[in-house]
Amino acid sequence: MHSPIAAGFVSSKYGKRAGGFHAGMDLRVDGDFGEPAFAAFAGSVERVVADRVHDRDPNQPKNAGKQNIAPGRTGNGVVVRRSDGERQVYGHVAPAVRVGDAVTEGQRLGKVDNSGNTSGPHVHYEEWTATKETRNPMVSFLAFGVEIVRRGAAAAVAPPSEKVQRKLADMGLETTAAGVRQYQRSHGLFVDGDWGDVTETYFQFVRDLQEYLNTWDAVQPPVRVDGDRGPKTKAAEKQAKTAANAQRRYEPPAEPPKIG
Repeated sequence: MHSPIAAGFVSSKYGKRAGGFHAGMDLRVDGDFGEPAFAAFAGSVERVVADRVHDRDPNQPKNAGKQNIAPGRTGNGVVVRRSDGERQVYGHVAPAVRVGDAVTEGQRLGKVDNSGNTSGPHVHYEEWTATKETRNPMVSFLAFGVEIVRRGAAAAVAPPSEKVQRKLADMGLETTAAGVRQYQRSHGLFVDGDWGDVTETYFQFVRDLQEYLNTWDAVQPPVRVDGDRGPKTKAAEKQAKTAANAQRRYEPPAEPPKIG
């Protein structure tokens, strides 16, 4: 998998939004309209919309123009179909490809434009199953280890708070956004350098897990309660699972979702 944008951040997630449902992820680009959009996966171009005006019209009807990239979506865009029948939708993109073109992972599909209902330069990225049901694209980003990074030091995420810095230091990590990214990467979280709600929830889960493991006599030596699910904690998990029996079941804290 390749990131659909060269640099930027997630400006709107998949899921409920403003009383409705946002069927994709908005990837805000670092830069302005005209930035490139790339194919996340290889496939063939199944659909393009290129007849929209490039100046945003907030009142543009959803059925304006000759066609829509998908029902209820506005603006130009591209749909790429993979060999397994799954599809990716790239909205607010002026296409540089045609229907039937074969595209490779990371190939330039076009440029970000201001067509449709937009709030700034971004790619509206969707993933569909083979039966055309939408799913959270963040699952793919996590599964393939794809990161969306900001461009340049001036665009870097805010430094972690003092509380987060203490947590990072306790785990032997850099007390910077780089340390946050290292923690996120090693725990299978979305890597953006921002210690947000998802990262904090997972950190607290690991601490609860470590405290639970230390209630088992079989876990020797006790694990350090620091929020890092590293080799020692994973070894302790195996020790506790092996020691579990009819008298005491292995019932650790429930692992929280890794996506928001």
